[in-house]
Amino acid sequence: MAVVDYGGRVWIHDISSSSPEKADKLKANEQEIYQHAAFCDHPQMVAIAGNYHFETVDMRSSGGSRACTELWRSPLFETRGHKEALYLQSTPPPSAVIRHISRISETANNYLVMTDRTLHLIDDRFPGKPVLGVKHPYSSGSHKMIVSSKMNDKIENGNVYSIFCLDQFQILNSSLSMTKLYIHPSGIWSSVEPFRSIGEPKDFDNIVRRGKYAETNVIPEPTRAFSLVEDRRMNSSLLLRQTDDGAIWWQKFSHQAKSEKEKIENERESFERIVKVRNADENGWKREEYRPIYSDGMHQTLKETPEDTRQIVHVFSPSIDRRSIAKFYHRAVNLQRQSNRFHVSIPTNQLEVLPLDDVNSVLSKITLDTWKAAETMMTENRAVCGFRGSHSCENSQYDEANLAQTYSALLSLAILGDDLKRVDRQAILKTVKRSQRDNGCFWSQGEGSESDMRYLFCAVAICKILGAENEDYIDWKNLSEFLKNSINIDGGIGQAPGDESHGGSTFCAIASLALSNRLWTEEVLTRRDIDRLIRWGIQKQEIGFHGRAHKPDDSCYAFWIGATLKILNAYHLISPTHLREFLMISQHPHIGGFCKYPEPGGYSDILHTYFSIAALSLLGEPSLNPVHPSLNVSMRAAEHIARLQFE
Repeated sequence: MAVVDYGGRVWIHDISSSSPEKADKLKANEQEIYQHAAFCDHPQMVAIAGNYHFETVDMRSSGGSRACTELWRSPLFETRGHKEALYLQSTPPPSAVIRHISRISETANNYLVMTDRTLHLIDDRFPGKPVLGVKHPYSSGSHKMIVSSKMNDKIENGNVYSIFCLDQFQILNSSLSMTKLYIHPSGIWSSVEPFRSIGEPKDFDNIVRRGKYAETNVIPEPTRAFSLVEDRRMNSSLLLRQTDDGAIWWQKFSHQAKSEKEKIENERESFERIVKVRNADENGWKREEYRPIYSDGMHQTLKETPEDTRQIVHVFSPSIDRRSIAKFYHRAVNLQRQSNRFHVSIPTNQLEVLPLDDVNSVLSKITLDTWKAAETMMTENRAVCGFRGSHSCENSQYDEANLAQTYSALLSLAILGDDLKRVDRQAILKTVKRSQRDNGCFWSQGEGSESDMRYLFCAVAICKILGAENEDYIDWKNLSEFLKNSINIDGGIGQAPGDESHGGSTFCAIASLALSNRLWTEEVLTRRDIDRLIRWGIQKQEIGFHGRAHKPDDSCYAFWIGATLKILNAYHLISPTHLREFLMISQHPHIGGFCKYPEPGGYSDILHTYFSIAALSLLGEPSLNPVHPSLNVSMRAAEHIARLQFE
């Protein structure tokens, strides 16, 4: 038995040795940290691997000798395809990490090594370079890999090996994929096919009729474990997989080619069996109503029964002290908000309803008093009106509306075509007025919270969306002074006076002036200020755009600075070809979306994906809606906002 411990050391245990209760430490390379171990064809050799290297070790080595042979090391830039554009960096990216190793059975020299991107075939007679490689679809390697025994190809007299991989990275979408390798009689290896999916849990749900006691809204169960059973006599492999609901599914993989006549006959027999089951008469076999299909053939004691259902446990709720209502009124308000937003789909006949006909009962009195006190306190103490981000900050000082979330929520409603009639317009605008500081900037969430150029933009955009840009909710004299004091010597604009020039804060300042029709009036920025700002923005382009001096290009600044130059009528001065190439190589090659930097090993995210698409829209990419650069929304939504009428 070979074991790799948490510290990266390899231990060998031989139960037939003179001291079977003691494990021996394998004398491998003391400088390496190992992660994987597998046995070799030779009984005294073991294959081991770290994050980036794969080697074999002679278990018979003794003392301090190092009897290892490095067969292969994960190459630099393996996470980049041969035809993909290479984004040059000051430091090279890390190599692809080794996730699994396995010996290919009944071969004396061959091993499989799976990395984050490729399945490599290694031959210990040719160290340093893999025999072949098969790209796989997993962004960080599969979670488990099984290699089948060889199956003989009677036509060409070669052997076929199947490799099955389980991916559980997306917990609700775990799936199995497979590929095949072929070894010719001459000893040459070939890749038969790329990795392909062999069915996910959702595919099983298409052929399963769930019992009436199963929840209808349950998400399809991911695959949790799988195993391979091989039958040489039938020249086939049986793949077993277990899903979260306890069901065990099987799929048969035959290595014998079937004729078209046999395929048609098998399909006909399968169809006849299905029809027979569905149309079974009273004397024939018939499924019980509550029993799922996958329980067929199970022992009677293991079958599901009507009693095997989840029971609702009623938790005792103590009486509420009225003095605690004042202290914890936030929780009552939040529960009420949540109850208005979520619809519970549980049938009412599954619940026991406690009648509350008596208004003088203790439970009724507590309920009424609680909500009445909470509603009163909410009305009296509400300082900020608007939208909040989520329910995750319940009972905290951050559980309030803020300008950024209000701006986002109003835009979301406009995108969906809402007329904003149900929005408390006056309360939101009063909150904007109350949020402005003496220095002209805005608090994000009431007095004492964050305050910088971002929230200044949000306040101006909220007034624009609600049709109040010409009303007296913003002190433009103080706001203008804040903007002027934030301009730096290089021409850019910082988050606040004294902060370095930044692409995001520059956009917020320029977009705010454009939305309020104060950009070209020279009451805030002179023409000289604008010319210097355009020069600063153009200098931020290398291939893409970077937001600050001496920083790498970042995909989101393709919008922040690109939109700023668009507003300033200077977008034609950029290099659109280089910018588009930068955005295209920023895409993640496997999971889609756009990354912050186009670097190997990076992951895409929602923020950079959105701003990259918005930047491509500014470039005029086909099939993308035009973007309103100041509001940061599509022109269609901006035109809808312009048509809104408020009393």
